[in-house]
Formats: sequence, C-alpha cells, structure tokens
Amino acid sequence: MKKNLIKFTTLFVLILSWFITTSLVNPVDNEESKIIGTWISENDIEWKLIFTGDKKCTQFYSNQLIESDNYLISNTSPQCGIEVTIDSLTSYLSIENSITLEKSCYEIYGISDSIMSISPIGVGGVIIFNRQ
Repeated sequence: MKKNLIKFTTLFVLILSWFITTSLVNPVDNEESKIIGTWISENDIEWKLIFTGDKKCTQFYSNQLIESDNYLISNTSPQCGIEVTIDSLTSYLSIENSITLEKSCYEIYGISDSIMSISPIGVGGVIIFNRQ
C-alpha cells in the first residue's frame, strides 16, 4: 500500500510540474522568437517579409523594397480597433508603417520552424508563409 502511495505521489508531482511549466510559457514570448527570419508567401512567392529582433518588418515585392515597418506581437484587445478574443493561447501581430502609421493586424494561428500561418483581423482567410 505504501509503495502505491509513493508511486501515485510521484506521478502526481510530475504531472503537476509539467502543467505548471507549460502554463508559464507565454505564447507571445514564444511567437516573438519564432517570427524572426525571412518569410515568403505561399500564395504569392513575390511577397517577402523579413522580421528582425529589433521589432522591424521589411516587406519586399519582386525583390523591390515596399516598406519598412515596426511590428508588435501581443495578446490584447482591441487589434486595429476591432475587439478580439483573448485567452492564454491567442497572440496577435500588428504591423505599423513607420511613415504613414497605418496598421495591419493579424491573428497568429501558428509559427513553426518552417511555416507561419496568420489571419487578417476583420477580413478573414488565412495567409501562409514559408521560412526561407
């Protein structure tokens, strides 16, 4: 009986530790590190985004510089003036033109080592980028 109690307690502590550890990982922090790099649109291979660690996003089309923007990943509402769902798993990308201050906002569906999936807020649809 005592052995079973020790096994149960050990298993309980391991599960509790895993839960606490995974709950403490902020999805925004995770997305901020994963987004850094060069991304090519799967739908239009002429469209390229380059995200840097200093919160800059440079956009190119046909290898021509379109604009250089600032970006922010957050988990707040509203996004671009639209109320959005906030929970422990949501994260949003806003890209702001540094000259016109015009913003584009996206819900981040996921960023992996090779694919980024985002959805424009208020428009719908999904845009998929492949890491270059």
